[in-house]
Amino acid sequence: MGRWRCHRRSAHRDLAFAHHALDGRAAARAWHSWQPTAGRGWARRAGYYWTYNLLKAATLWDAAKAAGFATAAVTWPVTVDAEYFLRRQGGAMDLAAIESKSTPGLVASIAAKYPSFRQQCLDDRTRAFATMYLLTEKRPAFTAVHFVDLDAEEHDTEPFSPASNAMLEWTDELIGNILRVLPADTAPALVSDHGFIPVNKTVALKTLLKEAGSVNVTPFLVSTTDASVAAKLAELRKDPANGIGRAIPAAEWKQFMPDTPQPLAIYEPADGYLFSPAPSGALYGKPYEIGTHGYWPGRPGPRATFILNGPSIRAAKLGELSMLEIAPRLARALGIEFHPGPR
Repeated sequence: MGRWRCHRRSAHRDLAFAHHALDGRAAARAWHSWQPTAGRGWARRAGYYWTYNLLKAATLWDAAKAAGFATAAVTWPVTVDAEYFLRRQGGAMDLAAIESKSTPGLVASIAAKYPSFRQQCLDDRTRAFATMYLLTEKRPAFTAVHFVDLDAEEHDTEPFSPASNAMLEWTDELIGNILRVLPADTAPALVSDHGFIPVNKTVALKTLLKEAGSVNVTPFLVSTTDASVAAKLAELRKDPANGIGRAIPAAEWKQFMPDTPQPLAIYEPADGYLFSPAPSGALYGKPYEIGTHGYWPGRPGPRATFILNGPSIRAAKLGELSMLEIAPRLARALGIEFHPGPR
């Protein structure tokens, strides 16, 4: 029995925020507006985005709390400081930082059952230990575990490399270990926030455009409201070496960015390319990572998986899903009411 879909489209921006938060609302509308202050490093900013109180939208965690359910999270993003988490793992990946954000005594209890748990850095192996401890000893009504080692491997070695494939097999083994201790009345769900795309080249579009006019460049999109820049981009796109791919249609912009005015022209990178946001002396460069995610929705590579199985789950093969549908589906499996909207 079970429901599954191998193709799930993300809600821009990439981005997985709505999936991570389990809030059922578009990522671009789920966050308080925030600009990093001068002097904050990337690690500080990355940690900042784990903080639950940044969310404006109601989440599945809110619904579980309202239903009186105990919940658990193992390094699940956007859950730090959620005051009603009875069992918590989250924050930075070194165990000392994670322990400081966890339920007092929890790390020691897990280590007592699994002595090798107390290694310096938490990885997917020890995440699985934490999950098995929570499922067997605490039995929360809803548990979320975030495995991240495959993500790191694919960034470093690209998707479907021998190393990435090996890490996928390892993740599969860890999930198998969890399933072996899963309480009989539990419905496991397998979800992912994005797939991966290999990249091998960056192109400095601002160098190509020179003084053409106003343009906004991110690694995944180039856009402008300036007619002269739009004309220049259309001309540059004719040369495949410039790495300018598909123009984003108006209907897609309205679907994924309904609250943002549409630029006059907007393009995504061609396959294998990323845009370099800053001008550069060199037109082409090597990407920092050779596997990435964050592209405009629609490419097959970034699509993800949704599988839900259990004694009460009717067998069905679903069509393409938005990740915004995940939280409502999980709420129905839990038998609780969940209404996406403001918190």
